[in-house]
Amino acid sequence: MLKERAFLAEQRNEEALENYGRLFELVPGSPVLFENLKTITEQFKKYCLLFGNVEDANRVFSQIEEIYKKILKEEPGNMIVSDHLLFLYEVSGDLYSKLGSIEKTEENYLRDLDFLKEKLRIQPGNISYIRKQGEIYQSLGMAFYNNGKAERHCVSSGRRI
Repeated sequence: MLKERAFLAEQRNEEALENYGRLFELVPGSPVLFENLKTITEQFKKYCLLFGNVEDANRVFSQIEEIYKKILKEEPGNMIVSDHLLFLYEVSGDLYSKLGSIEKTEENYLRDLDFLKEKLRIQPGNISYIRKQGEIYQSLGMAFYNNGKAERHCVSSGRRI
């Protein structure tokens, strides 16, 4: 019964993402669509934690990332989309950390840092981006620590600064 519900939830998420991709093309910049997609991201994280499903997380988070990147390609200065993409990387990094996949955790947090680095290149001194970098380094450090790899964080962080 639980597996059937999980399968149905997965199908609904897939359908919702396909529809959101189309909706963003029809109604670009709708705050309601962005908030709903953010909610889907949070709910899918809970689903993946419940079932320990890294493969589904990879697939769905990649689809959401593509939606955001497509919008940013057309509107590079869109702060809402930038914030939501940062949120996606953080949610996925946290999910992978909790599932014990430290490599995927590191990959997502480093993508987050690369994205912020690019944003800071365009807007040097943006305090919210600088603060967000600190939060990400802290989250990455905690993920490594919780997985018994604290020394790896020191090496990884040293390369990124």
